[in-house]
Amino acid sequence: MGTQGASGAEKLWGSTTAATIGKSTIPVLAIPADYTWKKPQKILLMTNHFEKDPAILDFIFELTDLYMANIQVAVFTDEDDHKAGIFLEHRERISGYGEFLKNLYNEETLTSEHIYGENFEETLQRFIQEKQIDMLVMVTYQTKFWKRIFNPSKTKQMSYQTKIPLMAIPASMSSRK
Repeated sequence: MGTQGASGAEKLWGSTTAATIGKSTIPVLAIPADYTWKKPQKILLMTNHFEKDPAILDFIFELTDLYMANIQVAVFTDEDDHKAGIFLEHRERISGYGEFLKNLYNEETLTSEHIYGENFEETLQRFIQEKQIDMLVMVTYQTKFWKRIFNPSKTKQMSYQTKIPLMAIPASMSSRK
């Protein structure tokens, strides 16, 4: 699905791509309109849930195998909103999660990183640029109306900002298998 980015009004009311990502029960690949397609060599799985569901993980690792790409896994901590305990928990868990994935999928080149900053989108865009990431993968979770209002989806936020393809995988996908 193509994405144009978003103006201020679209960020407030949403875009077709963001709406599709939020409602889809199958993976959605959002490709920025000005992106020139190339085979991804580096794929980033951005997570705060440390997914262990085989349906989700198998899909991600089949994607990396399809493109013969290296995979990186990262977790984000917001310096403004999260307390020191969450920062330490994320730092510790991402290392163990990386090892778990390496062992489970026999991925010698997998790396894991803890990234942090004041703004999720800006920090992630900077990380993507510095690490020369070719595709971003995020897992979407269905939430109640009020939670969506006060805590918007990071995946939807990235659909407005991304300069590289974004693969949005619904967590509900695992219940389909």
